[in-house]
Amino acid sequence: MSIPANFPARSFQEVNQILTSPGMPWEMSTVEIKGVPTRIYKHAPPTTRSLWMICKAHGKKDYIIYENERYTYEDAHKLVEHYASYLYHQLGCRKGDRIAICARNLPDWVWVWWATQWIGAVTVAVNAWLPADSLHHCLTFTTPRVVFVDSERSPLISPMTKSLEELGGTRFVLSFRDPKASSFGFLNFSDEIKAHKTLAVPEVKTEADELATIYFTSGTTGLPKGVMTTSRQYIHNTINSLYGGARMLLRRGESLPTPSPDDVQKSTLLAVPMFHAMGNHSVIGLGTAIGAKIVLIRKWDAEEAASLILKEKISSVSGIPFMATEVVAVLRKRGASHLLESVSVGGAPSSGGLPKDVGKIGAAPGQGYGATEVSSMATSVVGEDYLLRPKTAGLPCPVVDIKIMNPDTLKEVPVGEAGEVWISGPGRTNGYWRNKKATKEAFTADGFYRTGDVGYLDQDGFLYISDRIKDMVVRGGENIATVTIEDELFKEEKVMNCAAFGVPDERLGETVVAAVVVKAEYRSQVTEQQLIDFVAKKLPKHSVPVMIAFYDQLPRNGVGKTDKKILRTEVAKLHAERKKGKSKL
Repeated sequence: MSIPANFPARSFQEVNQILTSPGMPWEMSTVEIKGVPTRIYKHAPPTTRSLWMICKAHGKKDYIIYENERYTYEDAHKLVEHYASYLYHQLGCRKGDRIAICARNLPDWVWVWWATQWIGAVTVAVNAWLPADSLHHCLTFTTPRVVFVDSERSPLISPMTKSLEELGGTRFVLSFRDPKASSFGFLNFSDEIKAHKTLAVPEVKTEADELATIYFTSGTTGLPKGVMTTSRQYIHNTINSLYGGARMLLRRGESLPTPSPDDVQKSTLLAVPMFHAMGNHSVIGLGTAIGAKIVLIRKWDAEEAASLILKEKISSVSGIPFMATEVVAVLRKRGASHLLESVSVGGAPSSGGLPKDVGKIGAAPGQGYGATEVSSMATSVVGEDYLLRPKTAGLPCPVVDIKIMNPDTLKEVPVGEAGEVWISGPGRTNGYWRNKKATKEAFTADGFYRTGDVGYLDQDGFLYISDRIKDMVVRGGENIATVTIEDELFKEEKVMNCAAFGVPDERLGETVVAAVVVKAEYRSQVTEQQLIDFVAKKLPKHSVPVMIAFYDQLPRNGVGKTDKKILRTEVAKLHAERKKGKSKL
């Protein structure tokens, strides 16, 4: 992909005027949401349930592909109706009840999600990669009536079944695709759903701003926080996701295509978990809305992903930056250029070379920036504009406002000056489940979410992210609170002081490392591997440090706090040298 000499054919202002004009999908109106006047898309479906009903029109088009399983939209609607009937009549689920899913990407995840929305219940999307104690927290904290797990989670969840009932009020635990479900004390969902006869489910009236889903995000306090999202937020993210591609066409001077039944079906590879907003809101939601074929991959593998792209004639891939880098490299190695129309990334910082690499295979590169707390995407950039600004996080979507604020004075800073990124719009979520303190800290009374990211806006309104205020590491799209790693290190009695932080990683964006001061009397006895093994017993795999550097004392800043900036610089250099085989600790 190259940049034409006449690019851009239209200014950003001209494009925005066209796309938000009367009758367009992005036409806007203003409503009051929780006392705050908010721009919304005028023609958006009101609820997730209504979106699902509209998509029944996609009929016999392919919908979900998983390994040897293929489901059309028609198949899916019958299955979702059957699942909704089971939840309503067999398990007694009603509007507002919470239904948890703790599983990897499976077709069943999709069916349960839509069935939950059908009956007006609330989906609790639990991060399946969490360790047992965090899973227990998420499940008891949200008090789900029903918990769905997969076979890999069954051994972790089984010991906590009694406490889920006593602390969380859970009535049923069902296991997907698990012939050993009964041995864990769970219902075998495959048997249950086969035995159930579909019964009509009364239509449940739901509102756009009622709770629809709870996602979990890591916080600086360690335990995952439940982010409360609504139907309106889900649907507006879907419409936001369509905006970047439309803007790209108009910037080129092209016209928007008129949909036709004869159009080749769009298809996308879902490479990120559905328990993250990016996977569900930005891929499942968007793909379903436009009648796309969505291909699930059980576990990320670039070779397998490339094979699926070739086999299923996939037109777009959305994922974490390292996924895009890897699959593009494999496709180039196989000589398979000009198959993909687009490759979009988000969830973690990307390298400045990514847009150019994607362009080399003839695909339009795309970048989205946001957070679970704003329902996934707030800014986007696609195609030539991304190639021209490879380090940008994009332009705000039409219904999104971004302010750059001085975090100390809480005053807006001038264009070009860095500060904390604040985001407002209909996608801004309702705060954290049963956590008023964290909600008050992150969500302002006038409708903004404080991201904790440091960034600036240029003269054209493009956002650039330069740092983070919050003490977090983003490894391959997973947010990791460094305090959780430090807490585990401090449980080793030989550790006197420690600091965990992230260093650059070509594949994952960042990876976790730690600096440790061992008590003087133990310094000859403690090894790096011993400490890594110690914390690995409790931490999820993605949170375990890949390297521990030993210090006699940790550097401190002017107010006496550990200076992680200095540590990050020093240990990043050591980490890079180690990867090149030049150093050992």
